[in-house]
Amino acid sequence: MAEPSQSTAADKLQTATLTFTNGTTSGWVLIRKKRKRFNLPGSSQWKRRYLTLNGSILATFSSEAAYEKASYIAENKHSVSIDPSCTCAPSTETTEGSTFILSTPQDSATLTCLAYNRREMQQWVTAIGRAIRWSIDTNAAEQILQ
Repeated sequence: MAEPSQSTAADKLQTATLTFTNGTTSGWVLIRKKRKRFNLPGSSQWKRRYLTLNGSILATFSSEAAYEKASYIAENKHSVSIDPSCTCAPSTETTEGSTFILSTPQDSATLTCLAYNRREMQQWVTAIGRAIRWSIDTNAAEQILQ
């Protein structure tokens, strides 16, 4: 089965949802999951997920209710610790224009996200970029203190 087009995938988001509350950035995105055993065309699909960035922890949840139930985001099995080796940038591979990619070398993972629109994509890239810069500053401070 062919992979759905980006316009079809973007229709699943329906409305803009990005919020900033108490230092946490959160909102709905579509995340492309690749099957680990196969790297074939059409072997990935878009899934709607609630994405949160709290400090240097980026986590995905199936719903806002699941996020609100979580007592500690870092314990979520779908969380990534943002560190200086991470990169986040708009994707140049798609024509949609609201896709961004987060690469985390420490986990050997790449997360492809589709935001509701270009503005939300840019806000996510900026927020994750800030978390990366913060982690660089924290690591530098720890090295100076040692």
